[in-house]
Amino acid sequence: MGKEWIRVEFGAGGRVEFGVAFVDTSISSFQLGQFQDDRYRSRLSTLLTRYNPVEIISAKRGVSNDTTQVWNAACPNALHELVSSNAECWDPAKTLRSLAESDCFKVNGDLDWPEGNIRPLLDNSSSLGLATKEESELWFP
Repeated sequence: MGKEWIRVEFGAGGRVEFGVAFVDTSISSFQLGQFQDDRYRSRLSTLLTRYNPVEIISAKRGVSNDTTQVWNAACPNALHELVSSNAECWDPAKTLRSLAESDCFKVNGDLDWPEGNIRPLLDNSSSLGLATKEESELWFP
């Protein structure tokens, strides 16, 4: 596995919601995910143990000590890179716009979003097709 990105949003009652991106540059593969977790971060722990990332990238702010403890325990050898959420992290619109302008998802010159990774997350009412559904915002780090 290559780089992994984790984005966190805190909810009521100790529940947290994670947005994750797994990128394996050796085989040009990526996976996006978003899920709610309990206060013990059980799903996050399972996910990190299963995929055993070599690097975790997260925002400098907004990650609790509980979450940091989980990823330190689940993957103690992973490198941790903390980035500024404003300067170094793109919002979903900028991410989609950049992908659309590149040749990554073009077939015969036309944009063709992947069925399994990106297309289900897009808001179909967007005229340009460059907006995410509100419930999918954490998927795009």
